[in-house]
Amino acid sequence: MDKDYYKVLEIDKSASSSEIKKSFRKLSLRYHPDHCSDPNANKKMAELNDAYGILRDETKRQEYDNMQQNPFMHMAGAGGPMPPFNHMFQEQDINDVLHIFTQNLFGGGGGAPDIRNMAGNLHIFQNGNGFHPFMQKPEPIQMIINVSIYDCYHGKTVEICYEKWTIINDKKIKEDVKQNITIPPGIYNGETFTLTEQGNVLSDEIIGDVCLTLQIQNDTEMARSDDDLQLNKTINLTEALCGFEFSFDHVSGNNFTLKNDPLKGGDIITPNFKKIIPGLGMKRGEKTGNLIISYQVIFPDKITEKQVETLKSIL
Repeated sequence: MDKDYYKVLEIDKSASSSEIKKSFRKLSLRYHPDHCSDPNANKKMAELNDAYGILRDETKRQEYDNMQQNPFMHMAGAGGPMPPFNHMFQEQDINDVLHIFTQNLFGGGGGAPDIRNMAGNLHIFQNGNGFHPFMQKPEPIQMIINVSIYDCYHGKTVEICYEKWTIINDKKIKEDVKQNITIPPGIYNGETFTLTEQGNVLSDEIIGDVCLTLQIQNDTEMARSDDDLQLNKTINLTEALCGFEFSFDHVSGNNFTLKNDPLKGGDIITPNFKKIIPGLGMKRGEKTGNLIISYQVIFPDKITEKQVETLKSIL
C-alpha cells in the first residue's frame, strides 16, 4: 500500500481506537465537500474513508502494519523514485506487460476486463526485478443523507438510491441500486457510515464501498450540544420572581408543559439561570442526554415612584 494511513488521519501509529475515531470525525467535518471549498475535498474524503476503514478494524490494521514493515513494499528500484506512468515502459511494450498481467490475474482465459475500463484503478510499481501491476480498490461512492432531528432522535429506516458499475466481459455495466439502511438513534450531524463492498465492482475480489454522510435538518427551537438539547427561554421580571408556566415541543414529537412556582419549591430565576432536566436529551445507545433550559430575564425600561415604594416595602 502506497498510502500512509496514519498520516492521512493525522495520528500516531500508537493511536487508540477512540483517538482514530475522534480524528476521523474531525477531519471528515473539515473536508466534507459541503463545507470545504478545496477542489480536492472529494479526494481527501475518499482517502479518509479508506484509512478509517483499515485502521478502525484491528485485524485489518494489523495486516496493514505488517505490510508497511515489509522492506519490499516501498522499493522503487535502484534508479531512484518511481517514474511517471507514461515513461515507465522503455524496454517492454505496455501491451505485453498488461497481457501478462491479465493472464496471471484472470487465469489466461478470454474473460479478462478491458484494461481501459480500469484506468482509475490500475497502478504499475517498479522494483529491481521489473514491473508489477496492482489493481486498487475503487474509490467509495459518496452520498449525503438528509434526516430530520425527529428521525435522528428515534432512528429510522430509509431507502437510498445510487448508481454503481460492474466490469463484466470487458465492459463497464452500470446499474441503479436501491436498498434500505437503518439509521440508529442519536447520530451526529456529519457522521459517516460505510457500506462495505456495496459499491463499484472491479472483480469478484475487488469491490468498492459506499460512504454515507448524515446531515441533520433541525427546524425546531432546540439546539443540540453532544447528547444534550438546549432551549432558550425569555421571561419578564414578574415571571422570574412570581413564577410562570409555558409549553414547548420536544424533538421526540411530544409536547411538554413546564410550571415554575417559587411558593411550591420552584426557582427564583436570575439572569442566565439554567435548568437541567435529566433524560430529555438525545438518545444514543444506552445513554440519554439532558435538556438544558437557559433563561433570559427582561427587566423593565422604566419604573414609577409608586412601584419603587411598593418594591421597597415588600422586598
